[in-house]
Amino acid sequence: MENIGVLREWFDRVDSDHTGNVAAPQLQRALAVGNLNFPLSVVQQMIRMYDFDRNGTMNFEEFVALNKYLLKVQNVFSALQRDRGFLNLDEVYEALVKLGFSLDSPAFYTVCESFDKNKMGMIRLDEFISLCIFIQSARSSVIRLPSFAVICSILLTRASKEELHWISTNLSTARPTAGYSIFRLPWKTQNHLEVVFFVTGFSA
Repeated sequence: MENIGVLREWFDRVDSDHTGNVAAPQLQRALAVGNLNFPLSVVQQMIRMYDFDRNGTMNFEEFVALNKYLLKVQNVFSALQRDRGFLNLDEVYEALVKLGFSLDSPAFYTVCESFDKNKMGMIRLDEFISLCIFIQSARSSVIRLPSFAVICSILLTRASKEELHWISTNLSTARPTAGYSIFRLPWKTQNHLEVVFFVTGFSA
């Protein structure tokens, strides 16, 4: 959907209460119509990525920006999926590189495992979009406490306030020397699950 007129018509249908803004549940239902089924937490993160006025919803201009990003991700996926409807892990890595992401091997395999619902090493379009939304959101976030809560909620569990404090106080020893990077802090065991926290670091 690239035509502004088509996008406006679609947005107006989603904006059923005619407020000029779309909330996460409305956007979730609309995406599901196009066979893109996302958990509400992922849709909420989509909105956060492009919620330029920080009102918790998405206006038309913000929706256009999100649509542009989703098209970019879908086009990269389509170019590599070879009519199978999924990417294997090598193709996922290639797709992420094409989108400008750089993950080391441990981070890459752990994040793929988190979004591979069937645990078969085959990432479908909705899973790939969710994965990209996660990485893009992490890379774009300013390091602050709410950002970690958002990131951790997308993964296996939600961090406690004490864990978030621990992460934030250990950033100085974990940041890369320059540029954006996705990296892994030491993991802990919670409820018999190994939970890996992915965070971002940036220094000019």
